[in-house]
Amino acid sequence: MDTNGWVLSVWNFIYPGVVAFVIAIVGYILAVIAEAITRKVFKGLYYEEWFAAHGVDRAILGIHITDVISTLIKWWVFLGFFAQAITFLGMPLVTQMAVSLYNIYVSIALGIVYLSIGLIVATYVGIKMREAEMYGGELAIKAVQAIIIYFALVTALPYFGIKDTHILTKAIEIALWAVAIAFGVGLGIAIGLGGQDIVRDVLKKRKSHIEEILVGKKK
Repeated sequence: MDTNGWVLSVWNFIYPGVVAFVIAIVGYILAVIAEAITRKVFKGLYYEEWFAAHGVDRAILGIHITDVISTLIKWWVFLGFFAQAITFLGMPLVTQMAVSLYNIYVSIALGIVYLSIGLIVATYVGIKMREAEMYGGELAIKAVQAIIIYFALVTALPYFGIKDTHILTKAIEIALWAVAIAFGVGLGIAIGLGGQDIVRDVLKKRKSHIEEILVGKKK
């Protein structure tokens, strides 16, 4: 084999890897740019100020909303390019794994988005209920927030690979029944104790009148 043929063979061998590497690098650069643009959009359109003003800027488990969204977009872009880069290596199994990884990430990212929306809405509703001094106090606020997060969780779980939410639904039903029973028992005890106090007060006030009825009027 002459020198040109040997060089061509080597180039044909390393060419797919070079192309894959270049695509991955370009993808990462574009991912970083997408992350920076997302942050600038949130700041430029005053979304961050709005979130902070309404007290929901760190509603996602203490993490800033802009950080969550920009990070999701960054890795979304990079993994998309990475999956395309792997196809140039000519290894079907590895390509399938890369595509599966990308699809899993997209699904998880959507689940995080739905769950994040639920946390933001729950936090915002809680703040507004406290400002309005809603009847029921903190217990009612927490109950409303729990319901909002529950529906967000049920919506998000299938994207995390948990298709059957029957167990979660039953757990919530049991919890609600437990709360209702506890509330009923507590209310009954409170009413019972309150009723005893009322009866005691009446007896004290009407003691002489009751004695007249039972033993007769003293002469």
